[in-house]
Amino acid sequence: MKLAIAVSGDRVANALDFARRLLLVDCEGGREISRSEAAVVDKLPLNRARFLAALGVEVLICGAVSRFLAESLVTLGIRIVPFVSGSVAEVLNAYFEDGLESGRLLMPGSTEEDRQEWTKAGHQAAAK
Repeated sequence: MKLAIAVSGDRVANALDFARRLLLVDCEGGREISRSEAAVVDKLPLNRARFLAALGVEVLICGAVSRFLAESLVTLGIRIVPFVSGSVAEVLNAYFEDGLESGRLLMPGSTEEDRQEWTKAGHQAAAK
């Protein structure tokens, strides 16, 4: 399975729509096998979604994400874990431990209820 994290430096990027880099993590059996990075150059949301799909991304961890980009990703079969904040290391650890379900790495100002409402609005939040 391929996991992507929108990153800025060594942290999750605040907004997927403006992120310029992705950390790509190949996972197997609940652990990391390898990682690489990809530059995101296209600014158009649909093209960003297509780029992630072409990379083979199945799960995307990000901070905020626009409705249009989220809908494009979900349409292409990419599951989204939104409203995440923190360092890449702590986010990966939490993902492999509990799928980020504990909520301890939610973006400041976000709540688990926000994530649930986002899911009810037609988006697909990822489960591990």
